[in-house]
Amino acid sequence: MVNLEALSPTLILSTPSLDSLTPVLKKITPVLRLSIYDASGGSVLPKAEAATRILGDHLNRRAEADAFLQRADRHFARYREAVRTAGAGILVLADWAGRNLAFLYEMPAGLVAALIGTLLLLALIWRR
Repeated sequence: MVNLEALSPTLILSTPSLDSLTPVLKKITPVLRLSIYDASGGSVLPKAEAATRILGDHLNRRAEADAFLQRADRHFARYREAVRTAGAGILVLADWAGRNLAFLYEMPAGLVAALIGTLLLLALIWRR
Protein backbone atom coordinates (compact mmCIF):
# COMPACT_ATOMS: atom_id res chain seq x y z
CA MET A 1 0.00 0.00 0.00
CA VAL A 2 1.24 3.49 -0.87
CA ASN A 3 1.23 6.20 1.75
CA LEU A 4 0.24 9.37 -0.13
CA GLU A 5 1.66 11.63 2.56
CA ALA A 6 5.09 10.07 1.99
CA LEU A 7 4.89 11.01 -1.69
CA SER A 8 4.28 14.68 -0.76
CA PRO A 9 2.01 15.46 -3.70
CA THR A 10 1.24 19.10 -4.48
CA LEU A 11 -2.07 18.23 -6.11
CA ILE A 12 -4.36 15.21 -6.34
CA LEU A 13 -6.59 14.82 -9.39
CA SER A 14 -9.92 13.26 -8.62
CA THR A 15 -13.13 12.26 -10.36
CA PRO A 16 -16.76 12.14 -9.22
CA SER A 17 -16.40 8.41 -8.53
CA LEU A 18 -13.89 9.29 -5.79
CA ASP A 19 -16.01 11.97 -4.09
CA SER A 20 -16.28 9.91 -0.93
CA LEU A 21 -12.47 10.08 -0.55
CA THR A 22 -12.20 13.82 -1.13
CA PRO A 23 -12.36 14.87 2.56
CA VAL A 24 -9.50 12.48 3.39
CA LEU A 25 -7.47 13.50 0.34
CA LYS A 26 -7.89 17.20 1.16
CA LYS A 27 -6.10 16.58 4.46
CA ILE A 28 -3.02 15.60 2.44
CA THR A 29 -3.00 18.27 -0.27
CA PRO A 30 -5.38 20.23 -2.53
CA VAL A 31 -7.73 18.15 -4.67
CA LEU A 32 -8.84 19.08 -8.18
CA ARG A 33 -12.00 17.30 -9.27
CA LEU A 34 -12.33 16.81 -13.01
CA SER A 35 -15.33 15.18 -14.64
CA ILE A 36 -15.31 13.82 -18.17
CA TYR A 37 -17.78 10.95 -18.01
CA ASP A 38 -21.09 12.00 -16.50
CA ALA A 39 -24.80 11.34 -16.70
CA SER A 40 -25.33 14.07 -19.30
CA GLY A 41 -23.88 11.79 -21.96
CA GLY A 42 -22.79 13.36 -25.20
CA SER A 43 -19.36 13.54 -26.70
CA VAL A 44 -16.46 12.96 -24.34
CA LEU A 45 -13.90 14.88 -26.39
CA PRO A 46 -15.16 18.42 -25.55
CA LYS A 47 -15.29 17.46 -21.87
CA ALA A 48 -11.74 16.10 -22.00
CA GLU A 49 -10.56 19.29 -23.72
CA ALA A 50 -12.26 21.42 -21.05
CA ALA A 51 -10.71 19.32 -18.27
CA THR A 52 -7.28 19.74 -19.88
CA ARG A 53 -7.75 23.52 -19.95
CA ILE A 54 -8.94 23.56 -16.33
CA LEU A 55 -5.86 21.59 -15.29
CA GLY A 56 -3.64 23.93 -17.32
CA ASP A 57 -5.22 26.96 -15.63
CA HIS A 58 -4.89 25.39 -12.20
CA LEU A 59 -1.18 24.71 -12.76
CA ASN A 60 -0.60 28.12 -14.39
CA ARG A 61 0.36 26.27 -17.57
CA ARG A 62 -2.48 27.19 -19.90
CA ALA A 63 -0.13 27.71 -22.86
CA GLU A 64 1.21 24.15 -22.48
CA ALA A 65 -2.33 22.77 -22.18
CA ASP A 66 -3.41 24.61 -25.33
CA ALA A 67 -0.29 23.39 -27.19
CA PHE A 68 -1.06 19.81 -26.11
CA LEU A 69 -4.65 20.14 -27.36
CA GLN A 70 -3.43 21.56 -30.69
CA ARG A 71 -1.06 18.61 -31.14
CA ALA A 72 -3.91 16.23 -30.29
CA ASP A 73 -6.15 17.97 -32.85
CA ARG A 74 -3.49 17.52 -35.54
CA HIS A 75 -3.19 13.81 -34.70
CA PHE A 76 -6.97 13.37 -34.71
CA ALA A 77 -7.23 15.13 -38.08
CA ARG A 78 -4.52 12.92 -39.58
CA TYR A 79 -6.13 9.72 -38.31
CA ARG A 80 -9.62 10.92 -39.24
CA GLU A 81 -8.46 11.40 -42.84
CA ALA A 82 -6.72 8.01 -42.86
CA VAL A 83 -9.87 6.31 -41.59
CA ARG A 84 -12.05 8.22 -44.05
CA THR A 85 -9.78 7.21 -46.93
CA ALA A 86 -9.38 3.58 -45.88
CA GLY A 87 -12.85 3.15 -44.43
CA ALA A 88 -14.74 3.07 -47.71
CA GLY A 89 -12.29 0.60 -49.21
CA ILE A 90 -12.53 -1.64 -46.18
CA LEU A 91 -16.33 -1.68 -46.37
CA VAL A 92 -16.32 -2.49 -50.09
CA LEU A 93 -13.78 -5.26 -49.49
CA ALA A 94 -15.78 -6.55 -46.52
CA ASP A 95 -19.01 -6.58 -48.51
CA TRP A 96 -17.36 -8.41 -51.42
CA ALA A 97 -15.65 -10.92 -49.10
CA GLY A 98 -18.87 -11.57 -47.22
CA ARG A 99 -20.69 -12.36 -50.45
CA ASN A 100 -18.07 -14.17 -52.51
CA LEU A 101 -15.49 -16.00 -50.46
CA ALA A 102 -15.88 -19.64 -49.60
CA PHE A 103 -18.31 -19.20 -46.73
CA LEU A 104 -21.20 -21.55 -46.31
CA TYR A 105 -23.52 -18.60 -45.99
CA GLU A 106 -23.39 -14.88 -46.72
CA MET A 107 -21.72 -12.97 -43.89
CA PRO A 108 -22.79 -9.43 -42.97
CA ALA A 109 -20.38 -6.74 -44.18
CA GLY A 110 -20.13 -5.36 -40.64
CA LEU A 111 -18.77 -8.64 -39.32
CA VAL A 112 -16.24 -8.94 -42.12
CA ALA A 113 -15.28 -5.25 -41.69
CA ALA A 114 -14.71 -5.88 -37.98
CA LEU A 115 -12.44 -8.82 -38.80
CA ILE A 116 -10.50 -6.81 -41.38
CA GLY A 117 -10.31 -3.80 -39.05
CA THR A 118 -8.99 -5.99 -36.25
CA LEU A 119 -6.28 -7.35 -38.52
CA LEU A 120 -5.34 -3.83 -39.67
CA LEU A 121 -5.21 -2.58 -36.08
CA LEU A 122 -2.97 -5.46 -35.07
CA ALA A 123 -0.73 -4.76 -38.07
CA LEU A 124 -0.47 -1.09 -37.06
CA ILE A 125 0.34 -2.00 -33.46
CA TRP A 126 2.91 -4.56 -34.59
CA ARG A 127 4.53 -2.02 -36.94
CA ARG A 128 5.04 0.53 -34.15
